[in-house]
Amino acid sequence: FEPYYIYKTEDSRGALPDLEINTLGLRTVYNQGPWNLGGELAYQFGDYDGPTDREGTGLNLFLNRKFEAARLQPELQFKFVYLSGDDAGTVDNEGFDPLFSRFPWLSELYLYNYAPEQGWPGYWTNLTFYRAGVKLNLNPKLSLTFYENYLRANEKTNLASAVFSNDGRERGWLSQLWLNFVINPKVTGHLQLEYLKPGDFYSAGADPCAFLRWEFNIQF
Repeated sequence: FEPYYIYKTEDSRGALPDLEINTLGLRTVYNQGPWNLGGELAYQFGDYDGPTDREGTGLNLFLNRKFEAARLQPELQFKFVYLSGDDAGTVDNEGFDPLFSRFPWLSELYLYNYAPEQGWPGYWTNLTFYRAGVKLNLNPKLSLTFYENYLRANEKTNLASAVFSNDGRERGWLSQLWLNFVINPKVTGHLQLEYLKPGDFYSAGADPCAFLRWEFNIQF
């Protein structure tokens, strides 16, 4: 068990004044044979420079099961994430603050969808995330991983933007494919493909989008 406390100050941005925020959290991981499971729970509270308070909740659960005796040594992976969203009907901000995690945590593609919603990419908040995946070891130097993800918003945005419907809460379905390879101990790489079919959280007629990357890493 790993309990933690984080204190952070954030400078004002846009309509949001300076913020002081506290995060109390607990993380645990359990390994037993082919099973690997764990989770993390965080509660946040703080104050803006003004009458508005900040409060949020984050939950991350995962479960993995390896079948090493089976052909291709498959591994099943399941994940659930809950990040509270801001209720536009209250004065306070109930949205989860990702603190230091504005990076491609769950998706290289979807992190950009947060730019029109939060003001910058990768601000993971207002999200319920379900993942099911399978990893196959095709040979000792080649593996294939597939994820199917379902994303929902916990609160509506109420933003004056043509991007959002301000009605539905289904962010959409996100498919992800990773092909990892090892040529030798110094040369590795991967092929990554992501495809998003947006839901009614976005305006009618929102187009699907895709992300493709082919990467080599060379160590000297």
